[in-house]
Amino acid sequence: MQLLREKSATAGMLIAVTVCAMVFFAGSQKSLNAAGVGSKSELALNENASHLSASGKQFDHELARVNKSIRSLEALVAKTPNSWPNLERLALAHLDRARLTGEFEDYRRADNTIALAFTKSEVASGPLLSRAQIHLALHRTEAALSDLQQMKSHLLIDKDSATLVAELTGEALLQSGDTENALVHLMALNSRNPSFENAARVAHAYAKAGDYNLAAQWLTRAEQRTVGHSEYIQAWLALQHGILALEQRQLDDAYDAFSLADRLFPGYWLIEEHLAEVDALSGRTTLAERRYRDINDRVDNPQMMLALADVLETNGAEENQSEIAQLRDRANARLSQISESHPRFAAAH
Repeated sequence: MQLLREKSATAGMLIAVTVCAMVFFAGSQKSLNAAGVGSKSELALNENASHLSASGKQFDHELARVNKSIRSLEALVAKTPNSWPNLERLALAHLDRARLTGEFEDYRRADNTIALAFTKSEVASGPLLSRAQIHLALHRTEAALSDLQQMKSHLLIDKDSATLVAELTGEALLQSGDTENALVHLMALNSRNPSFENAARVAHAYAKAGDYNLAAQWLTRAEQRTVGHSEYIQAWLALQHGILALEQRQLDDAYDAFSLADRLFPGYWLIEEHLAEVDALSGRTTLAERRYRDINDRVDNPQMMLALADVLETNGAEENQSEIAQLRDRANARLSQISESHPRFAAAH
């Protein structure tokens, strides 16, 4: 589930954007295996993660692992520039980083790298599944469905690839707005494979249909299937519970869920921005301002700039007017830049 800002404009939209991110640690290797590019993770800790790091937090540890993987794969690609599987692995690593950071540049690097991989591919399918994932992350739904249809047409598609095709097809149907058929598809998928990922996908469908009670029930079912999974997965599910509560203006319940997510996976800016949102809605604008300032110190995200500007405007201090104008100018310039190259991605966020 994928994001400039995974904002709760609608619960269905946010969960749609984040289903792939939810399975980041559980699903990244499955995606690589289905793509036929190996079974071992190269992720390792690195002490110099990025500008997003604040030492000692689990988010930073995970980001450091992804950064290390990217550097390792970049070195491998430099040695084997004509290997499309290695380029595919690098593209997926950039996508994994994008799902953590929410920064457009990471999505752009994934997109450019998978395009390069196709120029090196000598087989008919090439890295179709990986490209479909990147298309979905960038909200190019028709292109994703086209790649998935091509994969379905291959007579020798293996079981792992077929499973991933089915999962991505469900997500693509939801992204296209075909909620009814997506729900039928995902319920059948869950019946065949009752995983926590598929329960979360069904929750996503019900949320997009506006049935928050059933969405919450399916998120609870997903939680019951996460035994042995990472704190990130548990935090993601708590985040989704919070979003459903927020959509129903249940601010205390939302805050409790977001706080739980923050305890499970500390340091993740996306969780912190939802806490800031509830603070702002609850009238705790000074605390919201402090949270948004901290987030803007760590991430380059135009939506976070706009959120901070809105809170500053609400606070009404005269000395803030210049900063508000600067924040909005910077954010709008960045959004315009993104819209020129990836309009659907910009529009979705």
